Amino acid sequence: MKRINHQFQTLLICTVVFSTLFGVESASVLVANATESSQITSLKDQVQKAHQEFNSGIQKALADGTTAKLLEPIQQQEKTTYSATLQQPLFWPTLSFLQNLKNKTQKIQALKTKAFIIELNLENQLHVQTLQSIADLTANIKSAQSDGLNTDKYNTSLSKFSLMTITLAIPSIENKTLQALQAELGKLNHDIDNQLIFQQAQRVVQQALQQAQQGVQQALQQAQSSLARAKTLNVDVTTDSNKLNSLSQQFNTATDLTVLQSIQDQSHIIKTDLDTKYNAAWNAAHPAPKVAGKIITVSLMRQELRAYQDGVMLLDTVVATGRPALSTPTGTFSIMAKYSPYRMVSPWPYGSPYYYSPVWMSYAMLWHDGGYFIHDAPWRTVWGPGANTTSGTHGCINVPLSGEAWLYNWAPIGTTIQVIAGDF
Repeated sequence: MKRINHQFQTLLICTVVFSTLFGVESASVLVANATESSQITSLKDQVQKAHQEFNSGIQKALADGTTAKLLEPIQQQEKTTYSATLQQPLFWPTLSFLQNLKNKTQKIQALKTKAFIIELNLENQLHVQTLQSIADLTANIKSAQSDGLNTDKYNTSLSKFSLMTITLAIPSIENKTLQALQAELGKLNHDIDNQLIFQQAQRVVQQALQQAQQGVQQALQQAQSSLARAKTLNVDVTTDSNKLNSLSQQFNTATDLTVLQSIQDQSHIIKTDLDTKYNAAWNAAHPAPKVAGKIITVSLMRQELRAYQDGVMLLDTVVATGRPALSTPTGTFSIMAKYSPYRMVSPWPYGSPYYYSPVWMSYAMLWHDGGYFIHDAPWRTVWGPGANTTSGTHGCINVPLSGEAWLYNWAPIGTTIQVIAGDF
């Protein structure tokens, strides 16, 4: 009986101890589960907060002017990361599950930083472009000033834009500033182009004016030469002289191309009238031998050419003959060949003092072996007495285009050419 009681007591004691221990363990498990559940909630809240902050950052970047196309890849990565499902244990969380929640938060935060860096890089790129546009505007202003363009308004704009670059902070403002700068630069370039066109037009007009003035001077000089020659035969030149004096006075004050052309045309008319009067007086005073046919006579002393047909002078024109070192041969010759147009090539080698580049002329008539031609010379401005000593040819006889055109059509191959050293 005592033995049974003893066993019962032992069993009772074990039962009490076991119950006590089991209760303590259950309580510990309950406390641990509550703590880990709180961690899960906290970590999930952190994931949600990171997600919201990421979206807020994206909206701010878009509002600041960052293009959606630049942000789309980051947004897609964040969406994938945020929506990824983490497998949670049934009874209590493992350490790996808790770590995965932390990793998700960190990845989303890292993507938010990337989005910020994208905005920062865009802002930096726009800022660099803005600074380059300011440098371009500065350089173009200096160029415009050197071309004589008034750049006051552009200097003001440049100062304004330079100050704006100090406070630029977000892409949208940077982009607006850059667009305004580029628009201003475009306006300046347009003004510069217009200024260059205007200056080019001025140069063209000035060149045309100078050429017209030279043409008038030459025409007046030729008319005065014809006037002086006509006086030698006591031709009445009073009317022509008065007209020439009037034209000379007009020329002294003329600045218009139309007026200059009119003076030149009238000078040519007066010269033609004087030459006609002179030819008539000379023919009357010096009856030419009744030579049948056509003959061309050139006086080296007078630097003058005359064309006769059956003893009647039909053309009298100034010319230019060979320089002293390459004088025009004298004697009686005949036209050997005719060319229209004609390209003349230098017989002297490059480096020779007599070399000249190939030149084209409208009319050329060969009259002596060795390349001696009667031809027009579009490059020549000096004609008549003294032309052979101051600006002589290489031996050919240069004739003004109008006279050469007439000769070329009038004189056939075989026409006699007389070149004399003295007067007619």
